[in-house]
Amino acid sequence: MTENVGQHIVVFGFKGVARRIVKQLAKVADRVVVVDPEIGPSERETLLRYGVDYVAGYGQSLDVLQQVDVAHAAAAICATNDDLRNIEIALLVRELSAEVRLVVQMTNGNVGHALQGVTQ
Repeated sequence: MTENVGQHIVVFGFKGVARRIVKQLAKVADRVVVVDPEIGPSERETLLRYGVDYVAGYGQSLDVLQQVDVAHAAAAICATNDDLRNIEIALLVRELSAEVRLVVQMTNGNVGHALQGVTQ
């Protein structure tokens, strides 16, 4: 089933660790797409410098997920500054495709620990 998986990587968020992830991925991935509702002009310039595509929107939006073709991405990285938002995005991505590799940032140790049993 993996023959339909694309080569692009979708990163949800561009603050904090997400920015560092995007910077590294831009060096090695064929195509990186960042989804974030609140990117300012200087951040947009940074994305252009990295050669990364940008979609303004929320990862919880089915329209946005379809726009970035997340169902056919090689991977989706949920790295917003909100653990619950990251979980919601990951669940929506998984509903669209069982093949997409998922990485979910969890900054709250209690939330991460509570989910450990269902994520391994």
